Amino acid sequence: MGTRGDENVDGTWRDVSAMYSRWPYPSPIAGRELLYDLASMLDMLLPRGGRNGIEILDAGCGTGHRLVACAKRFPHARFTGIDITEASLDVARQLAARHNVTNVRFLRQDVLDRHLDGTFHLITASGVIHHTERPAAAVVNLCDRLADHGLISIWLYHPFGEHQRLQQRELLRTLWIDKTDLHEGMALMGELGLSIDQRRYGSNATGAGEGDLQHLSIDADAFMHPIVSAYRFEEALRLFADARIAWWSVNGLNTAAESKLLDLEDVADESVRPLCVSIETLLGRESLVARYRRLRKLDRLRIVELLAQPTGFTVLGGRGQSLRSLDTRVQGNCVWTRGDAAG
Repeated sequence: MGTRGDENVDGTWRDVSAMYSRWPYPSPIAGRELLYDLASMLDMLLPRGGRNGIEILDAGCGTGHRLVACAKRFPHARFTGIDITEASLDVARQLAARHNVTNVRFLRQDVLDRHLDGTFHLITASGVIHHTERPAAAVVNLCDRLADHGLISIWLYHPFGEHQRLQQRELLRTLWIDKTDLHEGMALMGELGLSIDQRRYGSNATGAGEGDLQHLSIDADAFMHPIVSAYRFEEALRLFADARIAWWSVNGLNTAAESKLLDLEDVADESVRPLCVSIETLLGRESLVARYRRLRKLDRLRIVELLAQPTGFTVLGGRGQSLRSLDTRVQGNCVWTRGDAAG
């Protein structure tokens, strides 16, 4: 993998739980603002005529600022959020009550638990897999909970855009002598002047506008977390090697300035095209763009990540013929299929 956490992972889940109990992510406050980036993605993925009654799981929902936004936007779907930290789930429940959202439930569960409840038409994991001690096992476990023709969306860190932050994190954790002392870690973070821009993963993708307490939670997640993995696009594919899915694609990426969709086959319609990565802008010369067009899709992905240097990206996969329910842009991004995934 591009970058792995440097600690022995045995017993670190206790430290992860302690950190998120002290600083629930993304905000320790059940405020009025919600995060709608995930809801906007679901709006593009879910067929408009088939949203009523579908079951959606958010694995690693944290304080629920994304999940409650989804449940509010899609009132006729049913949502479940799981997280390992009761403090985060308490905030999520308060948030749902404040926004009068009733089509969501929150459970304390681990993505590595082989006894996860339920079967889901769509599973999202926006920030948990790269913080998991056995990420491939977590992906397999979640894929096992997919219904026939179900979809899974996973967001991962990318090592190119995260290089400096991961170095800073390693510096902090090396100087941090007693890692059970969270106050020592927070004090060190202040002494080193470490803080993360809330626009790092695209505008308004991390913060819910709750001030200093919320920013402390975001900084703790960025620099103090004991487990961090980062993946290049092709490395992410290997996470699905043992999972029961039929296809795999990269849907979009984040940089320190913006969030963009991918359109490897240049088939997006006019309304979506402005939201997509422009290979013409990245490469500049027409002769280079022509070379790019002749590459296989995995090599095109490699060109995109080398030039865009993303901080993170979204992987899509699915079971059965789920790919057929998605638009031609997503179908064109598909770089791996098994059986008759495309119909």
